[in-house]
Amino acid sequence: MTTDTAARQPKGIPAGGQFAATAHTEPAIGLVSSEPQSASEHFGVYFAHQELLRRHREQAEVLDHMHQIQSLRCLSSAILAKYPDAAVLRIRESEDGENQFDLISLADADGALLELSLDDDSWTMEEPYLTGPDLRELAWALNPKDDSWAEGVAEFHGGRKYTRMADINLKAATQAPLPDVSPQNDPLTRAFAAQEQKDLIESANFGIITIQDCLDEEHYDSDKKEDLEELRDRVNTLLTNKNR
Repeated sequence: MTTDTAARQPKGIPAGGQFAATAHTEPAIGLVSSEPQSASEHFGVYFAHQELLRRHREQAEVLDHMHQIQSLRCLSSAILAKYPDAAVLRIRESEDGENQFDLISLADADGALLELSLDDDSWTMEEPYLTGPDLRELAWALNPKDDSWAEGVAEFHGGRKYTRMADINLKAATQAPLPDVSPQNDPLTRAFAAQEQKDLIESANFGIITIQDCLDEEHYDSDKKEDLEELRDRVNTLLTNKNR
């Protein structure tokens, strides 16, 4: 899968979850006790960096693909929520030469048009969820140079640049399959290098402060408060090695 996500929008990938830091034999990049001196020591650091870079690239590829699938699911479910009779969403590679798809039309199962961007594209600019991305931005996350996101949910037609289009089956797209994540790339199961563990601990400490700020808010959602308090306590236990 390609990783040229910088040209597509929206930028950034929201991330979350619980991370279990474990001991690891991999050299700690950036934490060596002294500068390497001999050629063998320099090569040891080089290979450690090379392995870390390889794994991070693999993880970025998987995360990017997952982000595309989640964007596709959000896009299709948001459209169906507003247009219950919609069946097919047509998208086309951007005519402006940008590495993204643009929304073209929306049709029902009989082929009758419900929306057409040539007439009015205001329907593509609606934000279906709070202040989140609009429909256009969700479509921009899909990579025109890699069709893996479309497997089982879209059919392509047209082959010339800027005329290549895809018809997305909206119902199928709401359940678009997520990629399998190998154990070595899954943050829930893989081991972390020393620097990665340090980063996670630092992030968790900041997270505890943020959680407490939310709990101190007078108007914070009471239904979520108990779950957030439990999460805070679990993370505090991990950070302070209680009950170990």
